[in-house]
Amino acid sequence: MSARIITLAGVPQNPRQGYDYRRLVSQDAHPYNVLHIVVYGTHAPRRVLHGIRNYYVLAGKGTFTVEKSQYEVEPGTLVVINPGEVYTYTGEMDLLEFNIPTDGKIEHEDVG
Repeated sequence: MSARIITLAGVPQNPRQGYDYRRLVSQDAHPYNVLHIVVYGTHAPRRVLHGIRNYYVLAGKGTFTVEKSQYEVEPGTLVVINPGEVYTYTGEMDLLEFNIPTDGKIEHEDVG
């Protein structure tokens, strides 16, 4: 496999409620995926079913809630979410999300 250079300008944006994301690396082509996320509100709660989610804060500030514990985050913070944990985040920040599969999968479910 050869090295790849990926720029944000070449990746389509996917708007959602409270955030936009761009998939930089897809699990279809690699055993992991990487997303760039721009948060401008609140992300709905999710439970990680398979995979480990890693969020690295590039810019801005916000709050991650993981299993009812709140963590204030700023640039340079890494948040690790393990399988089975429910999480959400809110604020105005740029994140990189790295998803590492467990059991060969990366899956989540929305939690009401």
